[in-house]
Amino acid sequence: MVYLPLTFGEFLESLGVSVERMSVDDIFSQSEEELRILYLKNSFLKEYFLKYLNTGGFPKVIDVFLKEGRIDDITKGIFRDFILGDAEKYLGSRIKIIEIFKKLPDIVGQRFSWNSLVDMFSGTIESVDTIQKYFEYLGYSFILMNMFFVDISRKTIRLKKQKKTYPIDRIVADIIEDISGKQIKLPQIIEMVTLRHLLGDGKTLQNGTNLYSGPFFWYSDRGNEIDFVFEHRDSLIPVEVKYQNKIHRSDYLGMKRVFKKGILVTRETIFKDGNIVAIPAWLFFAVFEGD
Repeated sequence: MVYLPLTFGEFLESLGVSVERMSVDDIFSQSEEELRILYLKNSFLKEYFLKYLNTGGFPKVIDVFLKEGRIDDITKGIFRDFILGDAEKYLGSRIKIIEIFKKLPDIVGQRFSWNSLVDMFSGTIESVDTIQKYFEYLGYSFILMNMFFVDISRKTIRLKKQKKTYPIDRIVADIIEDISGKQIKLPQIIEMVTLRHLLGDGKTLQNGTNLYSGPFFWYSDRGNEIDFVFEHRDSLIPVEVKYQNKIHRSDYLGMKRVFKKGILVTRETIFKDGNIVAIPAWLFFAVFEGD
């Protein structure tokens, strides 16, 4: 049985806060007025969301943060030792994982190929096979979520295309930041949390968080990219994260053109444009019930 970090909805539940959950179909069926009512009814959740962004979804970390108002070095140390200790046990090298962590903030949420990573880790990790083995290990260990390109006409992944990766949780992101001395920017953290929510309860994750069965991502030869694509009732649903103050039509035009529908995860903006639903991150994470 896999226990993934808590979603925002589960985090709220653990604090005794009850929120009505919605399926993907429910979200698409809402009118703009209904979405605005939902926003107003749940606006008190914003303060909880700030806490969740700081703690992530591991119960031990949540408990420490709620008691102390911060995540102390001891708690971080426990998770860090667990991650690096396991790497040493299974890969025989703590140092190589540390080297990967030092470079991770530069590639979180960015497209890359195994070959491009060999150039990045030049002098530390010499071969494509070794790089791939380390990233796959970090996926099987539920430390990184490794994503793959989906061929939308066939609904299959193309392993030779570029990949993307995200830490599985805030505490892992914090450890990566501490080791690297670099910050993972807030939009990438929101993307990380979005991906965690699209994973659902994790019961179908046979390859850890090497996401061969989705969620996926997609990009065109002309550079148009969709952050996440997940399968729902035999169709592919795109999700684009635009965690910014102003949303322009160009921010979701690709989604509309290619998929004819989609969910836009925003900072505060809420609207409906045909089959495009724009919904603030805190509200989407609170109400969304994964398949």
